[in-house]
Amino acid sequence: MAQYVPTRRHSLTGELGIIEVGEPDAPGVTLGAVAFAYTYDKDKNLDRYEGLVETAAGRGVDLLVFPELGLNGAVWNAAGAWEGPPEALRHHYETSETIPGPITDRLCSIAGRHGMVLAVHMTERHRHYGKGKGGLYSSAVLLSGDGILHVHRKVHIAGPERHVFRNGREIGAVDTPIGRMAMAICYDIVFPETARVAAVEGADILLFQTAWSQSFDPPILGNDAAFASKSNYSLGALVGVRAFENQMWIVMSSAAGEDERLGLTWWGEARIVGPDGVTRVQTPLGEEGMAIAHGCEIDEEIVRSRIQTYWGDSFLFDRRPRAYSSIADEDRLYP
Repeated sequence: MAQYVPTRRHSLTGELGIIEVGEPDAPGVTLGAVAFAYTYDKDKNLDRYEGLVETAAGRGVDLLVFPELGLNGAVWNAAGAWEGPPEALRHHYETSETIPGPITDRLCSIAGRHGMVLAVHMTERHRHYGKGKGGLYSSAVLLSGDGILHVHRKVHIAGPERHVFRNGREIGAVDTPIGRMAMAICYDIVFPETARVAAVEGADILLFQTAWSQSFDPPILGNDAAFASKSNYSLGALVGVRAFENQMWIVMSSAAGEDERLGLTWWGEARIVGPDGVTRVQTPLGEEGMAIAHGCEIDEEIVRSRIQTYWGDSFLFDRRPRAYSSIADEDRLYP
């Protein structure tokens, strides 16, 4: 396992701090993720993105991941059925764009200028938009100066988003200059199949973009403070499990701060987890920040985790897919 130096903190314009581990000139790649407090002004969000990319480039970051909702904002209706104001729905139709489109063109230019790979989330307008079919997707876009590398459309749609977004149908993975990557958006991570499919598809790194509420309190834990505290039940723990069980890297970016329209406080952690399930670096809960991990030996640490760390057990090699056939059989649950 690579040796990581003690965490260093840096102030950035008084509103967003950098927390990093490792040395910028260490062998390997530099991974970065942002905890970001979005607005409902797409242009302002994009302007801040550009500044953050420049800052990350100055720290030698090769890959920078931004959170779910970071460009367009949320669907601000917390009810299970659509009871929100019509402007909430209208907002996403009016700020949606096709992929490729003006937003991705600008971001590709920014990425190319700094020689980086960027992962962003946006409301995607399908090419059949406007024909009475809706056609919006909650989409994660991976891009570089060479163009769009991959688009992941959120497969698992939760809550009021069901009234706005269609379900994506694929997980998939793509080769990049940094390694083979897959993407997941928020609710996707709850389903272990998401990360497992990504791993089986050969992904070395899963890019996880989310807007996760701090108010999420699983009923099974009740109000027992000893168990329901965020230190014991956390999104970070879930992400660590997904990295561990698939022996893959996970780079997580979360929305931060408060959304007054929704009345929610976002989780606000940026976190980089190694293929041993151990967090390399993270930003403070609820706050804006940038997490950077230098000297990440992507392939080497994956191999080490699969042949050495756990008595030489490779969890992917030791799978027995024929024993799991019922997972893909919808009739087992809905006869």
